[in-house]
Amino acid sequence: MVVSVHMLGPGSDAAGYYLSKQANCPADYYLGAEAAGRWLGAGATAAGLNGWVDSAGAKMLRDLLAGQPPGADGVPAPTMVRADPRGRLDAKPLVDAVRNQAEQQAVPPPVLFGRSRDRANFEALAARVDRPRRSRPPTLSPKRAQRLAQAAGIDVRNVYRGADGADRYAAALKFADRRVDVRRPGIDVTISAPKSVSVLFGLGDPQVASAVRDAHQAAVAEALGYLESVAGHGLRGHQGDGQRADHIGTDGWIVAAFEHRTSRAGDPQLHTHLVVPNLLHGADGKWSAVDSKAIFRNAMTASYVYQAVLRGQLTQRLGVDWTTPVKGIAEVAGLPPDLLGTFSTRRRQILQAMRQAGTSGPNAEQAACLATRPDPPSRPVSRSRRCGNGGQRRPGPPATARRS
Repeated sequence: MVVSVHMLGPGSDAAGYYLSKQANCPADYYLGAEAAGRWLGAGATAAGLNGWVDSAGAKMLRDLLAGQPPGADGVPAPTMVRADPRGRLDAKPLVDAVRNQAEQQAVPPPVLFGRSRDRANFEALAARVDRPRRSRPPTLSPKRAQRLAQAAGIDVRNVYRGADGADRYAAALKFADRRVDVRRPGIDVTISAPKSVSVLFGLGDPQVASAVRDAHQAAVAEALGYLESVAGHGLRGHQGDGQRADHIGTDGWIVAAFEHRTSRAGDPQLHTHLVVPNLLHGADGKWSAVDSKAIFRNAMTASYVYQAVLRGQLTQRLGVDWTTPVKGIAEVAGLPPDLLGTFSTRRRQILQAMRQAGTSGPNAEQAACLATRPDPPSRPVSRSRRCGNGGQRRPGPPATARRS
């Protein structure tokens, strides 16, 4: 799938991450490639946000991601104060330790607990750990972990001591009583071109590169339009615990789009980050949250939309042929497989990590991607190595936009 969705972390300087030109693509900026974002989305148009994200737009993006709507009368988004995630421990290691202790004593795990309250707490925790297809692993507070471990005759520090000797229990205990705002500032919807298209863009002459880039932008716009049509409503009211928030009509998404041309490993990878602040202007004049679940549900279809439009655009502009699509994705026909493999460093790293771990599937692939993600290069790299077109600069935003 060429459309990936990532929730921006609570409390992070989300805007600074993109505006400081480090959004997983540092090589682009060492080369002097276009770095400024562009405003997209019906909501941006309704708010009068058009063109490049200049210095004033950068401040606007920071405010939006911080939950501050535009305009002096905009009411900031309410905070969502919860326990600090750093003060939570993964529940599974403790449940496994209790079960191992019980197996050594040849008794059922509940027998290890003298008090009925501790038995009930452990059984409820174990049931959460065993529940299949959980989107997030269950956690517990360090104090609760210590209480259950002590009741079962286990040293909680041994349970949470890492292979490197790090004491995860002590680290979590420092934040156990801390409360933080866990409101999600926004969503990053990243749309990536197939490897053959990226190679064509990176190694082609300026005319070919320009045609590929225009086709990519047209396909991104269509995929964005589709996502807005199915997930452009706002959410109002409480959601969770069996309750569903109300769906509110809105002006549409406010999007800051950041286009990059290389992967973190420096290979050609034409892709666009659509940064969607978690604020939508409702039809009633009030601001609401984005329905992120609707985005995740429709990401696959958006990928098909992007791919179909991209193929049509490139066939029209360059007359290329295509391989047979597999799950909606096709490659430009005629490019040597060895050439594509040469510029697939990240893919090889991810597949190797999955083989070593003995895992498979989309979730395993995402975990391997994060585990193998390289650090940004510490110094600029040669222009000819990355561009493949004699170091010629792509047409980009005006100098004033690039400095924002």
